[in-house]
Amino acid sequence: MTTISPTARILIAVFALLLAIPVLTIPSNDEEKLRLFHNRTLERWPPAKQFVPDPVGAFRQASRWMADRAGPIMKAATLEKELLIFVLGTPPQRRITLGKDGYIFVNGVSDGGVNGLFEAQCQASQSEGTYRALLQSLPKLKEIGQILGVSVHAIAVPMTSTLYADHLPRSVPPNLRSACLEVLTGETRLSKLDQRADLNFIYPFEEMKASRDTEGFFPKANYHPMGMSLKTIRDVYLRRAGIDAKINETLELKSLPSEILNTYGVTVTYPEYEIRNDRITEDGAAATRVAATIAELFYRPPVTKVYANSGGSSRTALLLTDSVGIAGAPVFAAGFKRLVWVYRVGMKSAADAGTLLERLRAVEPIDTMILLLQVGSASEFVPWVDSLAAGATP
Repeated sequence: MTTISPTARILIAVFALLLAIPVLTIPSNDEEKLRLFHNRTLERWPPAKQFVPDPVGAFRQASRWMADRAGPIMKAATLEKELLIFVLGTPPQRRITLGKDGYIFVNGVSDGGVNGLFEAQCQASQSEGTYRALLQSLPKLKEIGQILGVSVHAIAVPMTSTLYADHLPRSVPPNLRSACLEVLTGETRLSKLDQRADLNFIYPFEEMKASRDTEGFFPKANYHPMGMSLKTIRDVYLRRAGIDAKINETLELKSLPSEILNTYGVTVTYPEYEIRNDRITEDGAAATRVAATIAELFYRPPVTKVYANSGGSSRTALLLTDSVGIAGAPVFAAGFKRLVWVYRVGMKSAADAGTLLERLRAVEPIDTMILLLQVGSASEFVPWVDSLAAGATP
């Protein structure tokens, strides 16, 4: 018979208590934050009736339920990622690339699509096929404008993979790294389209390249352009579209958290320009009305905002975007009296672009339309433009 000494009993009790601490924190956890942290739906507690016919399965499910919620899992995981990034120089996920001089890149949308964004932004967007498709479709933008009385432009936004291609590490596959460097150093097919005044296509690479080394221009640990880089994109558009806007905004260089690292719970700040414009306000009631008007064109409730501007110009714009528009919409709003922003994610089909514009013009006096996408999605302008052209009747 084994005898456990009093000291051992105390040590076992203390150890058991330490093991129980993470479980005791479960009631205080924010389940929404945990869902975002895990980037998936949290495991459900097994139903009571499952324990009798399948006790092993039920206990396994219960164990997964506890693993999803037991603290301090988030703090431990964050510490692990900080050690990986800043001590070992290892990215927190395969879809993240740590570049030279502190630059951080998102190379893919998931670990299952590693380097997919590099391929889309540096190769596919500049391919002969994309060029030919755009060359055939883009001339319709001016035709649409003449028929509907609406100015329509497409803007392809350069991203860090090309603007800062010289900071990509040698761990990036050679063919992709070379393709990104070629965009940075040479004339590209999209640049040729940008030079055509008859296409209403804007690819502000040269203007962004000219300012890329300005501290905080395009934050080095962000995926999306922010602050000064967004202002550059907007100003190129306003100039090319012939819009004379009275913009009264301020830019202040600050130290703000990295967009990329924040998604991993790591708070590290980098230089970034913050834009302020006190003349711009959000019209919540109008945004609700807009969302209801276009809801059936989306798989889920559409994300929309309406900005009112006491300065700007006399025009009202529809800004249809991918994720670049989340930070970009209020910056573009500075150029207009009103701006309706619609986030395209969740839209059933690009072929509904014409219907979208028609419905929005019924509730807002839209006279300007801007299609704004990150450069890797440049080919997706084609179905949007074709849809607008198909629905453009006097």
